[in-house]
Amino acid sequence: MTLQTTVRLDQGWGIIGEIRFNGPQRAEAFQIDPAATAANCLIGSFFTIDVATGLATPGGAIVSGTRAMAGILVNPKEYSLFGSSAGTLAPTLLLPPGAMGVFLQMGEVVVNSVNAIKIGQQLSYATATGLLGLDPGSGYAAVPGATVVDYASQTGGGGGLVVARMTN
Repeated sequence: MTLQTTVRLDQGWGIIGEIRFNGPQRAEAFQIDPAATAANCLIGSFFTIDVATGLATPGGAIVSGTRAMAGILVNPKEYSLFGSSAGTLAPTLLLPPGAMGVFLQMGEVVVNSVNAIKIGQQLSYATATGLLGLDPGSGYAAVPGATVVDYASQTGGGGGLVVARMTN
């Protein structure tokens, strides 16, 4: 038996969608639009809400009077698993369209950035999918009041886990 020679500092750093630190928080529950694309109903993604129907949709553009911010879908350990065609209850970060979800509007949450991002930068989302990251150009919009305050190691040009602080 050999002695341990490496200590991993970032082990157990966070789970996508979990509230990271104590502090002021505000979240609301909304139903995910039953017509939403199932592959985009991902915990840790940004959602907007249709003010006429009250249904949350992954991504979408915030338009005054029509679409408002729902927030980032959080609390991955809160939802029931629905299984798959194989009948297993494999863990997943996807919620089915039509499910109820909790959306963080103020607080700090662990999310996955699709590209490399630094502390202090504004967090953006893909308007087509709700995936988070640094705005690489068209098709992205800023998450209102959200900046990156901490991150796990990010290698190369790829992203990774970051803590987003939302101040709405």
